[in-house]
Amino acid sequence: MMPDSQSVIASNEYKYDWTVQINRKNEQLTSNLFEIKSSPGLNFCMTAEMNNNSNLIKVKIIKTFTKLAIATIELKIADMPPIIKDISEWKDVIIFDKIPIPSGCDDCQKNTWNACILTTPDSHEYRIKISCSIIWYGFVDELLAPKIFEDMQRYLNKLDFSDIIIKVNDTEFHAHKIVLASQSPVFADMIATSESNGASKEQYINLQDVDCDVVHEMLSFLYYGKLEKAHYDYRIALKLFEAAANTRITRLKDVCAVILSNKLALENVLLLLELARKYDSLILRQRAMTFIINNRKQLFP
Repeated sequence: MMPDSQSVIASNEYKYDWTVQINRKNEQLTSNLFEIKSSPGLNFCMTAEMNNNSNLIKVKIIKTFTKLAIATIELKIADMPPIIKDISEWKDVIIFDKIPIPSGCDDCQKNTWNACILTTPDSHEYRIKISCSIIWYGFVDELLAPKIFEDMQRYLNKLDFSDIIIKVNDTEFHAHKIVLASQSPVFADMIATSESNGASKEQYINLQDVDCDVVHEMLSFLYYGKLEKAHYDYRIALKLFEAAANTRITRLKDVCAVILSNKLALENVLLLLELARKYDSLILRQRAMTFIINNRKQLFP
């Protein structure tokens, strides 16, 4: 078997060359893994096997991630015309079946060609060059639902295009009206009221009774779509839950409810149940009630 080779044709097109020595006795042969550099950790390999009863081969292109993807695959066997498949939902395996072995690929050294074919056809060997070109478009969910948060991250608490400032005591956070208003109806009303009153170009939102680290965590969620500290800091998760409820950032409230409900204990379940009722959190209320029922003997001896 000859060494495999890989080349990059364009930014999203990759070519793999694989030369195999194959006969009917072979079980499935497998190439080395090839990497798609635009998606770190994503690899492919090819397999080849020969039909037992005819000079036909089957080639499989196998993706290591089963996450659905979109791609175009071109398979070329020796000097034959290429076979092209456009795949809209590539899960793991793409099969190219019943491909005839082209002439000129015989590589049997056991005897003369005619004698080998006639006497031991199953062991007659072929040397075949298989070329696979993959045009990689990406995973389906990323293409159909782009992660706009990745583009917004650079603007968190930056002066670039900032048009509003959130003030917490003596600390100021630079923000953007469209980001705040699109995710919080409370912020949207505050911004609209300020603009209707003819406020100056530099507008402020004053947040009272909210810690700076909680506001930072809130902005991290609005700009990044993720949290930095709340997952492991119970105090921040608790205060962030209340802040999200008060500003009506529903998705953030639900995330905090899940985090807090994962931290239910005998010492805090009644407090969290009360907060769940106060801020109408179905997730936290139901899980707290379940915890109380399952631990009622310890809570109410």
